[in-house]
Amino acid sequence: MSRFTIFVGGIHGSGKSHFCKLLQEEIVCDYISASTILQWSTKDKTVENIEANQEALSLLIPYAIQGDKTFVIDGHFVLWNKQRAVEEVPITFFEACKPNVIVVIKESPAIIVERLFRRDGMPYKTDEIEELQKKEIDNARVTSDKLGIPMFILQSTDDEGIKSCIIDVKNIMAEYTRENISSPMLKTVIIRFDYAGGTDITRFVDEIKQQKFIQEAFGALHRIDTPQYSITLNTRDNGTSILPFAETQKATIYRFSEGKYDEGLNVILDVTAESVCLTIDCRKNYRGSGRYTELMGKLISKLKDLDSFISVRRIGIRKIDAQVIEEGEKISDYFNENYVASRSWYSSPKERVNYADFFTIGRVNFNVVQHISCNSVGKTQAIFDVDSFIVNEELNSLISNEKVLVDFMNNEMQDKMFELFVSCASKEYLEKCKQAKTSK
Repeated sequence: MSRFTIFVGGIHGSGKSHFCKLLQEEIVCDYISASTILQWSTKDKTVENIEANQEALSLLIPYAIQGDKTFVIDGHFVLWNKQRAVEEVPITFFEACKPNVIVVIKESPAIIVERLFRRDGMPYKTDEIEELQKKEIDNARVTSDKLGIPMFILQSTDDEGIKSCIIDVKNIMAEYTRENISSPMLKTVIIRFDYAGGTDITRFVDEIKQQKFIQEAFGALHRIDTPQYSITLNTRDNGTSILPFAETQKATIYRFSEGKYDEGLNVILDVTAESVCLTIDCRKNYRGSGRYTELMGKLISKLKDLDSFISVRRIGIRKIDAQVIEEGEKISDYFNENYVASRSWYSSPKERVNYADFFTIGRVNFNVVQHISCNSVGKTQAIFDVDSFIVNEELNSLISNEKVLVDFMNNEMQDKMFELFVSCASKEYLEKCKQAKTSK
């Protein structure tokens, strides 16, 4: 059965589907429509045999929501029968769904009538829609009381109310948070800021090494000169008659090391002419990324002060989780069925499996890689690698306000990265991580 289920109710035309899509943008979940499961579609919105219809759905829904993950189900609390009388959906259907929270979407009858006419070409009466919606809400309240779960009622056009409801639902879901679990699977966190060259980096390094926040964070500074190769072609040639000409240049890295925030933790800060990169080795004494995110916010703010014309290219955060599967263990001890790479790994022998997914949530791009391979001693290693980044015109406004930037990296990037990890981690593993945090 699912880890968490949200049931979204409302009569036809109330705005359920739109709300469910908004939920998907904020919560990592699978979206299921009760009508789709039954392959039910009718313009007049009536049902021949509601009792038989819901009995069939009660049998099918548990199979649709199997798995250790979150589901959003949209459906109804009342339906019209063929005589156009309103019948309540029986409690047995909702017991089969096992929802953790109910959300009911409502709208003014006049707007619903207009929506349904545009959608189906059917002329409904305002008073019959009003009666149907009233009974929908009444039965939702009864169902909420019987199941002993919270319920929210929302106007589909109330944007602020919807935002507030989604926050409340996420808080109810927050069984596992960045604060209440400690996962030894997290190996590396990289926070990186890329910009166009031209800034006086030597001056920038000289300035920040005098700052108290850098002195509190690091104990050493090194200059590293490394070869950097650039390839050029003769512009008069099409590239077929001559070989490329390779020119060796020097690239300078200013590296701050000997991190002081967490004792024994290997943390380095690399500053170059094109990037500021903070790399945190999380395998020992890691106590969260909060201070490191604030550190990067201060660095970006200082760089912006030094060069107000700086051309921002990218802000990114990458987190790498890895687990060696010991003898007697399975990948499923650590990851659930959302870790789809394991299906291919177990289906046929192979040296390595890669599964990549790219998507955008709000203003942030996410690149998620699931990788399974055998390590040097022949043991299976499962990796969950998430890269979140933003590369658009909003970057300039973000870096102009340090607090806004830090809040953005925490809330819109790292919180979502954590949700993606939780959506793939097994409940068994998360419980162990929660207990480990409690015992510290």
